[in-house]
Amino acid sequence: MKLQDLLVYNDILIQCHDYPDPDSIASGFGIYCFMKSHGKKVRLIYSGIHDIRKPNLLIMIERLGIPVEYMKEQEYEPELLITADCVHGERNVTDFKAGTYAAIDHHVSSRNSSELYEIRPEYASCSSIIAVMLRESGFDYNSVPDLATALYYGLYTDANSMSEVSHPADRNSYLFSRIQCSRCVRSR
Repeated sequence: MKLQDLLVYNDILIQCHDYPDPDSIASGFGIYCFMKSHGKKVRLIYSGIHDIRKPNLLIMIERLGIPVEYMKEQEYEPELLITADCVHGERNVTDFKAGTYAAIDHHVSSRNSSELYEIRPEYASCSSIIAVMLRESGFDYNSVPDLATALYYGLYTDANSMSEVSHPADRNSYLFSRIQCSRCVRSR
């Protein structure tokens, strides 16, 4: 699947897994930025029993301007629901309804049977997958410094402080991201 394949939809909901981590939030934010750049009606949400309370996530969201919203119960049924760092129907993601489902993840799932699923278990993080997909689509995530920072932080946290980076795509995402938000992550 390519991100361009999803541009036929106009009303899009991007869903992080319940109690999202930095990788899920960063991945969703990458998809959000891509869709917004194409004029799509898009929202970035997560669900679960309670909203985000971890200080590192609250700081990430606030300082990087990530428009993620807590949706306890489904408010409407979008044309397309894209899950980021998870797959619709798995236990770690609230079951929201949509006309069509897509997923981008680095975890193997028994539910990834759709043509609109991009599962790459060889990657250390979903953020790396999003970085590659954005580059392939012609979207320069480095042109949005807060997005580059979010993707780097998503990879950093999911790859155990970069100690588990082995796939070339993970290394490229790490080496070529222009992180410009020194308040959030130490610049290289």
